[in-house]
Amino acid sequence: MNLRDFSERLARGAYRASPVRRVYVPKPDGRQRPIGVPALEDKIVQRATVAVLNQVYEVDFLDFSYGFRPGRGPRDGLEALDRAMWTQKVNWVLDADVRGFFDAMVHEWAVTFVEHRIGDKRVIRLIRKWLTAGVLEDGAWAQVEQGSPQGGSATPPTMLQTRRGSSR
Repeated sequence: MNLRDFSERLARGAYRASPVRRVYVPKPDGRQRPIGVPALEDKIVQRATVAVLNQVYEVDFLDFSYGFRPGRGPRDGLEALDRAMWTQKVNWVLDADVRGFFDAMVHEWAVTFVEHRIGDKRVIRLIRKWLTAGVLEDGAWAQVEQGSPQGGSATPPTMLQTRRGSSR
């Protein structure tokens, strides 16, 4: 990869997102989880974008929130819950997971959500490019109308976390 050319394409807005390569990983219940593997250039730009977005959105989280946060992971949340249950009165515990969220996510809604906090149109343009780049599965390209491939650096959950210190 020519980094100078890559940097220049980014600067002038000529960067094009590549389709993600779809692979399947077996789940414990026998189903298959689709994972999107982005191209190297996309990974580089996504990681830089995620670093910026982490700084913007991190201030919104309360201290007792552990999901998809830099330096925090599920084990940290369980340890905090264990400590709280032994030292404080606990009436309820909430754990939520939206089944199929990544498969059904509406692209325009996700972009609108980001636009509320991010004024830089270049960042919004990058996110749109990743959402509309499509997928390669068994060598065939397919357009994606909704949803977001899991596994890339700019997957919605990873946009709000860095892998450092996370057990994900």
